[in-house]
Amino acid sequence: MKKKIGLVIITVCVFLTFTSCYKKETYTSVRDKNKKQTDNLATMESQAKDRIDTDATDEEKRAKVDVESLNVRENPGANENLVTSLTRGTTVDILEEIEFDGQKWSKIQSGEYEGYVLSEYLAEN
Repeated sequence: MKKKIGLVIITVCVFLTFTSCYKKETYTSVRDKNKKQTDNLATMESQAKDRIDTDATDEEKRAKVDVESLNVRENPGANENLVTSLTRGTTVDILEEIEFDGQKWSKIQSGEYEGYVLSEYLAEN
């Protein structure tokens, strides 16, 4: 009897293995994720260089930080390296505005610091 139960269990396991009746898990390496992000960034930079800003004027666009603390990042994206943090009321120069990952980001300069911030945290001067 024990041999029959063991044989049934083995048969079911073999059946499930070969008929794919279980959920397969996929694996994406960190290297692949980083390459995709790098490719997206390269494409975005290329598009930004090719774009002609139709409402550009000789004046720089300025804004003020509208939150208690605003993180400035090297590149657009919440997981990018931090350059500095700015406090509420700090005036910044907006160098360009881009769309990245469904959000509007502004490339800004404040003193010696330059980087990207989420545009929604800036108030126009």
